[in-house]
Amino acid sequence: MGTETTISRYLSRNLLNLQYRDLPSAAVEKAKICIFDALTSVLGGCDMPVSLAAVEVCKKMKGSSEAAIWMDGERTSVADAAFANTAMAHSLLQEDTHILSQSHPGSVVIPSVLTLGEKVGASGQDAVTAIVAGYEAMTRVGRFMVTEEFNRRGFRPSGVFGPFGSCMAAARLLGLTEDQTCNAFGIAGNCSAGVMEFAHAGTRDFPLHNAFAVKNGIVAAYLAKYGATGPETIFEGKAGVGNAFSGTNAGLEGIGSIQKGKLEIMEVYFKEYPLCGFVQTTPKAALRVRKELKLKPEEIEEITVGIFTMGKIWPGTDFRGPFEGFTQAQMSNQFAVAAAVLDGNITPATLHNRKDARYAEFAKKVKVEIDPDCDKNYPPKESVKLTVRTRDGRSYQLYEEDLTYADDPLVVGRFISYGKGVLKEETIPALVERIKNIEHAKNVAEITSLLVKRKN
Repeated sequence: MGTETTISRYLSRNLLNLQYRDLPSAAVEKAKICIFDALTSVLGGCDMPVSLAAVEVCKKMKGSSEAAIWMDGERTSVADAAFANTAMAHSLLQEDTHILSQSHPGSVVIPSVLTLGEKVGASGQDAVTAIVAGYEAMTRVGRFMVTEEFNRRGFRPSGVFGPFGSCMAAARLLGLTEDQTCNAFGIAGNCSAGVMEFAHAGTRDFPLHNAFAVKNGIVAAYLAKYGATGPETIFEGKAGVGNAFSGTNAGLEGIGSIQKGKLEIMEVYFKEYPLCGFVQTTPKAALRVRKELKLKPEEIEEITVGIFTMGKIWPGTDFRGPFEGFTQAQMSNQFAVAAAVLDGNITPATLHNRKDARYAEFAKKVKVEIDPDCDKNYPPKESVKLTVRTRDGRSYQLYEEDLTYADDPLVVGRFISYGKGVLKEETIPALVERIKNIEHAKNVAEITSLLVKRKN
C-alpha cells in the first residue's frame, strides 16, 4: 500500500472491485452455510426477552414499510428491521466466530445483507458478494485492531468492528462509489461501541451491540450516499479508531490487503455449543469425563481447567455461579463443565435450566487456570487440559488440542431442528432449498419472505 493511499480507500477499492465471478466456489458455499448458521440463531432465539423487546420497539417506531421484521412479519424501515433481525441473530451466542478478530461476523453481516437486500431487490449473487465483502471488512479491521490494550479496556469486538462490516455490505448493495464508501467508513467509525460489562453483570444486552452496529452501518452508508462525509483516516489517524480502541495505530495498514484466494469468511468457524467462543473446547473435554472415565459426579473431588489466557481472563469465563442469567451460564467454563458432566450434553434447553442447583453446586468443584502449553497454541488453537481428581485420590488428565467445529451437515441440521418448532412445516424445506441455491435467486426476498413464525 502506498503512503498516499489511506487504509479506508485501499479497503474500499479492493472490496468494491470484488465480483461474484471472482469468488472461489468454496467461499460461495461457505457464505450459504453462514446464512444457515445466522438464521438458526434467529429461529432458536426469537422468543428471548431481548429479541422480543427489540422487535416491539422497532414496531412501535412505525417506520416506512421497507423491510420485514423476521418471524413477526410486520414491516418497518430497513434500519429498524435490520436492528430487530440482528438482535435475534445474536440472541443465542451460537453464531459463527472469527478467532483473530474475536468477533461474530455472521450475526452482523447476514442481517445487513438480507434485510437491506430485500429493500433494494438484490439478487442472490449480489447478496453473496456483499456477504463476503462484509465479512472481509469486519474481520480484517478486527484482526489488526485487537490488542492486549483493546481487551484490557473492556471493549467488545463485535460491537466495535461490526459497523464496518455492515457498512461495507450496505455500500455494495447501494452501489456506493469509492469516495462514498470511504466517507461511509469514516462515519461508521464514529458508531463503533460496546463493552464487556454484560459478562460480569450477567445481563442480556450484548445482542444489542450487534444490532446497533448493523443499524448504524446501514445508516452510515445511506448518509454517505446522500453527501455526508467522514474522515478518510478513520483507522490510522491520530484520533482514529486504532488509537482510540487499541492504543496504537501500528500495523493497521494490513487491513486493506485483500487476498481473493484467502478470504476471511473461510476463517470463521461454527460453534458446536451455545456458549462463548472461548468456552467451546472445555465442554468437549468435560464430556469425556462421562464417556471415557465413566466417573459419576459424586466421585469427583475437583476439576481443574487448564486453558489459554483469553479463556481465563475474558469477562465471565471464570465464574462459579449462581447462574441467574443466560449470559452467566454461556460465558462460564465452570458451567460448561458442570453441564457436560451432569447431563452429557449442552443445548439451549440446558441454558433454560441453568438455575438448577446441581450446576452451581458442581461448579464449586471447578477451577480455571492458565496452562502454559495451552497458551502456546493460542491463536489459532483453543486447547484445554482437564485435570480430574476423585474423592478416593485417583487423578486423570484429559487434553483437547482444539475445539470441534460444527460441520456443514450439523449446521444445516440444526437449522432444520430449530425451525420445526417455529416455522410452518412446509416452509423449512423451501428455505433450505432456496438458501442452498441462493446464487440463482432473482431477489433475496425469496428467502426472507419465508421467515415468518407459524401461528399455533
